[in-house]
Amino acid sequence: WAFGDGGSSLEPVIVHRYSDPGRYTARLEVMEPGMRPGRGDALEVPVHVRNAPVAAPGSDTTVAPGQVLLFDGTGSIASDSPITRYRWNFGDGTMADGAIAQKSFASPGRYRAVLRVEDDSVHPCNFGVETRRIQVNFPPVAEAGTDQSAIVGQPLRLDGLASYDVDG
Repeated sequence: WAFGDGGSSLEPVIVHRYSDPGRYTARLEVMEPGMRPGRGDALEVPVHVRNAPVAAPGSDTTVAPGQVLLFDGTGSIASDSPITRYRWNFGDGTMADGAIAQKSFASPGRYRAVLRVEDDSVHPCNFGVETRRIQVNFPPVAEAGTDQSAIVGQPLRLDGLASYDVDG
């Protein structure tokens, strides 16, 4: 085997990793022992090594329930073919197509918005996937204690220490 990148092997079955993207020609030569004519054959195999496109869904964020959030995948990076599809999966059963989408989450919790970008090549590495984490914040709960009554000038002790925030 000659892999077209300077590497070679005498083994009949091998695994080879190319370190750089590009187009290579791998060549297999088989030979019988001896010196007679017609004792060998060769076959060239074209190899296309490429990077996959890189999805860029934006940075992780925290929002309030119902707040409209912009999802922008235009920072995604194409490989050697242009990106032709942007697919958002928002982690709550809804999806959207397009480089830019808007979404609001009604219920507090943690969501994983996944962006998949694809190019128009038929290469097996024609897509990239990345996740953006969304924290939809539970609102804090105010607890002011029991009802208070006082006469004018009497000090009142107001206590909000029982207030809490479900997600910290």
